[in-house]
Amino acid sequence: MNFQFVTTNKIIFGSGSLKRIKEHRHQLGKRCMVIFGSSKKRVIPLLKLLEKDSIQATIFQVDEEPTIEIMLKALDLAQNTDCRLHN
Repeated sequence: MNFQFVTTNKIIFGSGSLKRIKEHRHQLGKRCMVIFGSSKKRVIPLLKLLEKDSIQATIFQVDEEPTIEIMLKALDLAQNTDCRLHN
């Protein structure tokens, strides 16, 4: 099996991050993937903001340290839902 993993070139975090996501929304395309940990409740404000900007979000929950298998499932979901996979 051939596999290449390229991490994001931008991670936005910290106080006020949700407000700052507006600066980057043009890079998301019309559909993006939101990957989150054990609490969907924590990502709801982001999903609402994306919806307000007419950006459809595909969500993927990761409850544990991600494995290659989990990452491949996320990739498959992203591809099958037409998420933008790169800038």
